[in-house]
Amino acid sequence: MGRRLVIALATASLLCGYVPAEANVFIEMTFSEKMQKADLVVVVTVLSTHTDAKDVYGNFAEVETVATLKGTASPRIEVETRSQIAEADPHCCEIGATYVMFLYKAPRQRMASVNGRFGLVRIGPSKREPPIQVIVSSPSDKWPKRRK
Repeated sequence: MGRRLVIALATASLLCGYVPAEANVFIEMTFSEKMQKADLVVVVTVLSTHTDAKDVYGNFAEVETVATLKGTASPRIEVETRSQIAEADPHCCEIGATYVMFLYKAPRQRMASVNGRFGLVRIGPSKREPPIQVIVSSPSDKWPKRRK
């Protein structure tokens, strides 16, 4: 009887209290929260990307400061581009692209995103991408001519 009761209660709790699991969900902070947590907020252009052979998570980008919105920035900064937590991975950076970066001082003497992929926001195309071309056809190409 005791075992049946345990099984019945376990089944009932699973059926009644089902909640989808959300492990490692990375929620985007508001703009104000990012500004508050960041030591440095800059607009940058990515110059190069590198991998540190001594460190599995040692991927970083060298960026050039275009404008400083908060803090004091060097003309060139090293920014971590890989995290030990997959959901916090910034998925950055494309060489030549322009980003707004919300950064804090990381333990490895580099800067890192305050909000994972949400802290490194791409705002401009890379120099490698072709310019966008818009082709607009004239209405006469789309519609048949009217008969008179």
